[in-house]
Amino acid sequence: MKILIIGGTNFIGHVTAEQLTQSGHDVILFHRSIATNIQYRQLQGNCNNIDDLGRVLEMAEPDVIIHTIALFQHQINILEQALQGKKRRVLILSSMDVYKAYEVLCQLSNAPVMAMPLNEQSPLRDIFYPYRGKLETDFADDYEKIFVEREALQSPVMDVIILRLGMVYGKNDHNHRFLEPVKKLSANSP
Repeated sequence: MKILIIGGTNFIGHVTAEQLTQSGHDVILFHRSIATNIQYRQLQGNCNNIDDLGRVLEMAEPDVIIHTIALFQHQINILEQALQGKKRRVLILSSMDVYKAYEVLCQLSNAPVMAMPLNEQSPLRDIFYPYRGKLETDFADDYEKIFVEREALQSPVMDVIILRLGMVYGKNDHNHRFLEPVKKLSANSP
């Protein structure tokens, strides 16, 4: 199977490419700059640019698209336009932060504690843009995976699977989730 990974040079995308290649799939990475340390076919461009994405889709002719960096609703709109009416199977990586339980955990509302475990039918957050005013990054004001999911699921040209990931960490984790505890351990701090 020919698989195009949007955002495949770091973190989840890179590991996904490795696993898919080992399983015998033809993997193509689409990202902003060509990486010299990667052995996969790479196509350069910006996934936020309809022309770039359209060109890559035409060149790659993928059976499946894995969008690892769909953070904003407009990225789904761009992908849909770039597909030019051609139906494709698309896997969108989402987040467990779409669930109402996340809203409760982060004390964004006074909603009661949610039943566990969560599943596809578990309620979603009522409060949107959970990182606005909390993170000092450009993405925080517009990040909303609920809108990403809704837009993708409503698309007439995307046969979509949404994969809601829990907290992910590992090599090339740009959030450095375990950096502070490791620093404390290294310094023999409590």
